[in-house]
Amino acid sequence: MKKIKLSGFPAQSLKLIESIQANGESFQITKDGIVVAELTPPGVARADTLVGFMRGSMVIKGDVISPVLSLAKKR
Repeated sequence: MKKIKLSGFPAQSLKLIESIQANGESFQITKDGIVVAELTPPGVARADTLVGFMRGSMVIKGDVISPVLSLAKKR
């Protein structure tokens, strides 16, 4: 994620918004080195916690209970 100073944001805002639209980049706006805002493309949700942040992004197909490999030796 790229950072830009708050003092330079007004002059570059159109360029930054076009970059977000074209490339999906995100930017952090800083004031005195502290992040005060973030610009992200629409629909990009930021996870507040790591627990469950990928919920709904995977699909399980098939049997998830039986083992993939048999550990018993065949004779």
